[in-house]
Amino acid sequence: MDFAVGGKDVISHKQKKILEKFDNFPISEKQLEILSFPYSSYDALICDGAVRSGKTSLMMVAFIDWAMREFNGRRFGICGKTVGSATENIIIPYLSMTRTKRKYIGEGVGMWQSLGKKSRRNT
Repeated sequence: MDFAVGGKDVISHKQKKILEKFDNFPISEKQLEILSFPYSSYDALICDGAVRSGKTSLMMVAFIDWAMREFNGRRFGICGKTVGSATENIIIPYLSMTRTKRKYIGEGVGMWQSLGKKSRRNT
């Protein structure tokens, strides 16, 4: 699979490796940029666009892939307004992706927590 913009090849060797992991999952060029972010020199990634376009799911894959590669035995949090909304809108869609099941269930060392603003009562 090759991507071209204005007649120029814009897909890197690392992007090709990423695409091989998603062989049965169609990925747009913009989604590929999200997955390539951990390999870039940028410090932050901000995505905006249409609802239900795959931003959150692909950003989650890129984030967890980066965290699992770069850190061992560290704690990370997945945060949302509530634990329920974070679980429903971020964690469940992430876990339902075939690639993530193959790659992360039973592999890697780390601790993941799901936190929400309303997960604990303020006392």
